[in-house]
Amino acid sequence: MPADTKFEIATAFEVFEHLPDPIAGIKEMLAYSDNLLFTTELQPEKLDDVNDRWYFIPETGQHLSLFNEPSLKYLADKLGYNFYTDGKSLHLFTKQKFSKNPVKSDKDPFLIRKAKKLVRKTEQKLYGKREGLLERDWKYIKGKLSK
Repeated sequence: MPADTKFEIATAFEVFEHLPDPIAGIKEMLAYSDNLLFTTELQPEKLDDVNDRWYFIPETGQHLSLFNEPSLKYLADKLGYNFYTDGKSLHLFTKQKFSKNPVKSDKDPFLIRKAKKLVRKTEQKLYGKREGLLERDWKYIKGKLSK
């Protein structure tokens, strides 16, 4: 394809946290499109201990760049883009302005929310607190590295 090829949207899923120089990396991605849809886990506002957050993975150095909502907003502003987020892990840098956030879904209807809550409570009673596989894997590997 020609070097100046443009696309309607560029995507970067689970890439941002691996960027050694986020501004340079993001600029390179935005060279292909005025819309960049990406994922990266937003970091909590308050954290008492780095060891309490599986996402940091300090033993491997796997995650070089970590973001919260204000830092992503800062990057978008610095690069001349609008920023939209679902408040968790899905984000959009775009030249377009939307009257409604395009990556944040509306609330589920009342009955659906109640049903989901009932299912969660029932699962918790039957199986106890469910731990994500990533966190369990991280604890396992961390234990092996510590030995």
